[in-house]
Amino acid sequence: QTYVLPIFATNKGWKDFASQNGLPLAHAGDGVNYLETCARAADRSSSAAARMAEGIREVITGKKEEFTLEYDCHSPHEKRWFLCRVTRFAGDGSVRVVVAHENITQMKLLERQQIRSQRMESLGTLAGGMAHDFNNALSPIMVGMQLLKEKYPEESEIMDMFYVSTRRGAEMVKQLLTFARGAEGERKPVQVSQLVREMENIIAGSFPKNIRLTVECDQRLPTVLGDATQLHQVLLNL
Repeated sequence: QTYVLPIFATNKGWKDFASQNGLPLAHAGDGVNYLETCARAADRSSSAAARMAEGIREVITGKKEEFTLEYDCHSPHEKRWFLCRVTRFAGDGSVRVVVAHENITQMKLLERQQIRSQRMESLGTLAGGMAHDFNNALSPIMVGMQLLKEKYPEESEIMDMFYVSTRRGAEMVKQLLTFARGAEGERKPVQVSQLVREMENIIAGSFPKNIRLTVECDQRLPTVLGDATQLHQVLLNL
């Protein structure tokens, strides 16, 4: 069955929205069949328009007392969401409905922000649990490095490199725990030249032998106030 739903009246908000979005009132103004307007939007790949038209028909035929639909209507300039609510208009005579479109963009943005915050909180909890397990795995490795260094003193240099890397891993675990607790990292005076030398040992022991490494670092560099593990990561990334 074909239904005709002529628009009897529109408010200023609808007229402003139409003019700002290139929707001529000849297609959505007084006297126009609103279901045809929905059909035009559906032809432009708007699935929400088709669901809206179906909901209006259900209210007209009495299948539903009220129909609501959340939908997005993004513009080239911003993300927007609306809530469409269709209700029967009280009174005798022909069945009439009120179609209201409420802009709920701010609510949706706040909702998404809350979801992101909850995701970060969950990530912090997960990081804390993983950090504890990882720390338990690193502890015996560090003890083993010390024992191997005593047993094989001729390999002390490579053992030192392994030990330093493992210790840095343990400190990164501490950072994860700090992140999970939401606290600031601990800042202490750090010898930059020492960090560079540690990086030199790691690079020399892990890069291919056909790569020659030359380090020039003034031992008189002043100390800096920072987190040694974070600075170590900066040098490693560089």
